[in-house]
Amino acid sequence: HTTTRSITWENISTGESTVEIFLERGDQFIDTISLEAPNNGSHDWTIPRTLPTATDYAVHVRDGDTEFVSAPFTIAVANITIGTSELAHNFDAAETEWSFDVWNDGTPGSHLEYQVIANQNWILLTPPSGESFGPDDRQTIDVTIIRSLLNPGRNTAEITVVSPVFGGININ
Repeated sequence: HTTTRSITWENISTGESTVEIFLERGDQFIDTISLEAPNNGSHDWTIPRTLPTATDYAVHVRDGDTEFVSAPFTIAVANITIGTSELAHNFDAAETEWSFDVWNDGTPGSHLEYQVIANQNWILLTPPSGESFGPDDRQTIDVTIIRSLLNPGRNTAEITVVSPVFGGININ
């Protein structure tokens, strides 16, 4: 899930058909938003998730020699953490099914997308991916052991709940 905001400015046309747009924090350059945005007074910007929370961000729009710098604004980063109901499970000799919950243990309303991956082919995970919008939005993962694929003796495996953006958690 990404956040997109419109950057707007008065058309500062000096004959240029495009503008350069930069993100600054205090007096420091942070990122290039666009080097060739149409000079039509508006540009949609997808805010990077990697920016730290701060109250002194500004947008700098440049058209040739004409420049505009916005008033300071805040970017607040949501706390997104993977929560699980269990970190380990031991199956008994006849047990083939188990379930656990996954949720975003961070800021309510923030969006966690995740995948659930097993490192053994004898584990079936349903569903293999999902999303959660906070601690009260728990998603159940069903685990099925396919006993016909087990090796004789003790078998061990690891299930990983991973977010492409926020890391992962292992369940043994």
